[in-house]
Amino acid sequence: MFEKYLDDKKDKKENIPEEGDNYISVKKADKVSSDFKQEIELDPNSSFDNLIGKGNTYMEHHELSKALNQYKKALALNSKDPMALTKIGVVYSYIGKLDIAIDYYKQALEIEPKHLDALVNLAIAYIYQRNFTQAITNLEKAIAVDPNFSDIWFYLGNCVKETGDIERAISCYERAVKINPNDFKSWSNLALCILGQNKTDKAIEYYKRALLIEPKDYISWNGLGLVYMQLRDAEKAIKNLKKSLKLNPNYISAILNIDICYRVLGKFDEALEYLEQGLKINPVDLELLFRKAELYQMKQDFTLAQETYEQILKIDKNDFPAWNNLGDVHMSKKEFKKAIECYNKALKIQPNYYLSVHNIGIAHGNMGEFKKAIEYFEEALKIKPDFISSLSFMSSVYSELKEYDNAIECQKRMLEIQPDNPQIIFGLGFAYLRAGKFKESIAVYERFLVISPNNVDAFFNIALAYSNLREYDKSIEYFVKVLEIDPKDVEVLVRIGNCYFALRKYEQAIEYYQKGLELKPDMISVLIDQSIAYFNIKKFDEALKTYQKAWELEPKNITIIFDIARIHMEMDELDKAIHIYKQALEIDEKNEFAYAQLVFVCMRAKLYEDALAYSEKSLEIDPNNYNVYNNLGYVYLGMDNLEKAIECWEKALELNPEYAHAWHSLAEGYEKKEEFEKALKFYMKAFSIDPFEQIFMHSLELLHEKLGKDYDIKALKKEADKMKGKKMDVKNP
Repeated sequence: MFEKYLDDKKDKKENIPEEGDNYISVKKADKVSSDFKQEIELDPNSSFDNLIGKGNTYMEHHELSKALNQYKKALALNSKDPMALTKIGVVYSYIGKLDIAIDYYKQALEIEPKHLDALVNLAIAYIYQRNFTQAITNLEKAIAVDPNFSDIWFYLGNCVKETGDIERAISCYERAVKINPNDFKSWSNLALCILGQNKTDKAIEYYKRALLIEPKDYISWNGLGLVYMQLRDAEKAIKNLKKSLKLNPNYISAILNIDICYRVLGKFDEALEYLEQGLKINPVDLELLFRKAELYQMKQDFTLAQETYEQILKIDKNDFPAWNNLGDVHMSKKEFKKAIECYNKALKIQPNYYLSVHNIGIAHGNMGEFKKAIEYFEEALKIKPDFISSLSFMSSVYSELKEYDNAIECQKRMLEIQPDNPQIIFGLGFAYLRAGKFKESIAVYERFLVISPNNVDAFFNIALAYSNLREYDKSIEYFVKVLEIDPKDVEVLVRIGNCYFALRKYEQAIEYYQKGLELKPDMISVLIDQSIAYFNIKKFDEALKTYQKAWELEPKNITIIFDIARIHMEMDELDKAIHIYKQALEIDEKNEFAYAQLVFVCMRAKLYEDALAYSEKSLEIDPNNYNVYNNLGYVYLGMDNLEKAIECWEKALELNPEYAHAWHSLAEGYEKKEEFEKALKFYMKAFSIDPFEQIFMHSLELLHEKLGKDYDIKALKKEADKMKGKKMDVKNP
């Protein structure tokens, strides 16, 4: 029987399916040469033949030293006998002295170049040494001697498979089973090769042929499990792998494959159970321990993961993947400096281990050290230029730094490596979106939709891009595509409402807000937006009802209270507005805006004493609030106390000489006093500070008409420009 040569542990530990044993090298319990013995009968009366026969008997009972003694005695009788030389070579091969064995096989072939046993056993010795070129040469010579031995074709298939020539390996195995249809080993290895070509149906057929011949062939049961793993049918894979393990409870490959299947199913405890079974066989098996630690990571049991990786490192302190993963554990625990220490230990052992370099970058990113993170990602890319993960993380870091052009460049580099990768195409579209390059983003997402025509995320992001371009009709078109796939997407319903709101199509906005609220009634911001939409179409009662719902959800939300009061003002329900603003003051007794609005509403209601009281309370909060003094002036004006009003406006200007509205108010006061020249100068001062305020221009125009003066706006602007920045005395302008 032939088994797979086990490689030393690879630099990278990846959970790839274990082929386990396919039939490649000779088990020492088998009779190697008997399969290839040429048709020579031994004569028991011949001393030479008698010695060879005794040697064969000892071989059958695994008494190798006695067998070797008999074969050497036979060789002493005939030093040129290729059979004796070959037999001695076989014994040395069994005890692991391959160089000596090879020397004896070569001596046999010097005497008889076409000696089949010598050729095949020499090839087998080379297989043990992984010298497949020499093994192939000798097997080809053996086939030239006799092409009808199925095992020779089997060995040749194994060798060429090891060199990567799968097609020739398949051809060899097919030749073997044609010669001997009951050669289950060749059927099994043929199935494995076919599986590598993704021909799963054929692989199943060939594994079943092998198992029909030898039902206890645990290697083929493992192989059948591999097929179902490739078909992503973890349940069927486990069923076959368990059969393999039942036949050979010590078969680690089946255990490792069962682990993978249970991981796929998310059954981490079951996977751990089988790994523990393997560790009972070999408690220091690094692969089993490594996978056990990984499972603890998946279960987010970082304490046990850490303990297991530390156990691995006690066995082999130079296991750099274990150092790397121990760093990952510390990373998960947000122990970033400890993580970096572990990654550096991995790099001390293996300086070009790009995964650890990359992970140091992630650690620095998590610590907010973005520039340093980029340095390490670039370093990882020097080692492995096509490492997508480093480019992806680097793109994210650049986005955090708001260096969007660099983020886009990273995405483009990724696309050069994998031009047809839909995930990368999507990422480039998103990078453009974050950078505010909305047209470019749309173009990339349209390309993505060719690959994935009904991708809701692409539809959503295209809609966002159009929304940012203020192309709201196109935005609605793509949001509707999302709703066709998921009619209950609340965010999309609300965003469509927002688009209609922006288009001033308030009825449609209200409709979509309502659809969203039916699915999620407690969205405060949506209730507010719906209320504003009602307000804009003068449906004040509906606006109040909707605001009331929002207020019930957030009773202390001052903004909602102010908006409700505003609606009552719009409906001329001034008493209700005053009541609402007072409720705002119960929540925040020092809210200056509430006092300012109460002053305004009381003035509208001609409740000047109340307005005066609220103004005074506001000044208690902030004695230097020039806005309050300006409004207080109008309170006094409403109380027919013009002098007091002028005092307030002068006080406002004392606090802020550049307060344009106070200059305008002062001008109004002097206009009422019929001191028109002063009024004109004060209007001009307001206009010089803010030449775009329509009310200032209108007041100037009216006063010019009243005084019978020409209203020349260009001339006034020139005069206003000269006044800019110049002080004006409120008493003598």
